[in-house]
Amino acid sequence: INVAEVDIRRNNLAVRPYLAGYSFDRLKTVEDHASESKALVAVNANYFKKDGTPLGAIKMDGEWISGSLFNRVAMGITRDKEVKFAPVNLHGILKTSNPNARSLWVNNMNQPRIHGAKMILYTRRWGDSVNLAYDGTLIGVNAKGEVVDKHQRAMRIPFGGYVLTDKKESDLAYLKKGDQVHLKWHTSPKDWNDVEHAISGGPTLVKDGRLYVGLKAEKFKLSWTSSKITHRTACGFTKDKKLILVTVEGAHNMWDLAKFMRGLGCVDAMNLDGGGSTSMVVCGKDVTRNANSTQRKVAATLMVLEP
Repeated sequence: INVAEVDIRRNNLAVRPYLAGYSFDRLKTVEDHASESKALVAVNANYFKKDGTPLGAIKMDGEWISGSLFNRVAMGITRDKEVKFAPVNLHGILKTSNPNARSLWVNNMNQPRIHGAKMILYTRRWGDSVNLAYDGTLIGVNAKGEVVDKHQRAMRIPFGGYVLTDKKESDLAYLKKGDQVHLKWHTSPKDWNDVEHAISGGPTLVKDGRLYVGLKAEKFKLSWTSSKITHRTACGFTKDKKLILVTVEGAHNMWDLAKFMRGLGCVDAMNLDGGGSTSMVVCGKDVTRNANSTQRKVAATLMVLEP
């Protein structure tokens, strides 16, 4: 077990996410993440797909990079260095000049389309293009908020703009080239609008000082409560405002991990990606035993930095 305790109130420390690349087609080891950013401490963060797509909410420098997945827990840090843990949802309201679609609901951003998904927005963080496996509706919007392209299957993402995707028969299909649109993002809980940085994981381990392994609510396999997972990463926050970063390499299940985090004084804590992804780097050195073998490359990390 490795534990890093961070007093984030100190002015000479910053805590923030870090991505393997600008767009989601890159993966790097935690050690490489730490080396590039000159991090004092770094751990792996979000779950991710093999192609490099981080799964779940990420916010950096006040910009939402990706939206939530299955209403799973996230950790947010405000400019005033307040730390929040909550299941977070992100949605947008798109106002348009088209009389047939004055206001549209955007369900998510830069996340994979899943069964039943409605409108999802993609920026250049996703990559340079969007491709659907079926006929749908794709609308390209430039940096000035003007609709510049429309297609059913594939589209390049405008620089500084975005592509909206939905099913073929959606109200999005009313939009046409030359229409003007304006997008505003909203969060639930509402007080997450003031979060400067955020990462996602799950399940919740500790909530308001009580053990709370939120598998069912966050759509994780219920068998995770008892299965023995040999590598695990977690983060938490204590009553005296210390950020706790943990990697565990013993045979701990989720309840063991939750009890351990509460034992460290965490009033809120959540699990992060684990298994081969679990790594903690301190002052440039990987202190986890899996560093002796090939490290798994990851999409996102959580960093402790000197500003």
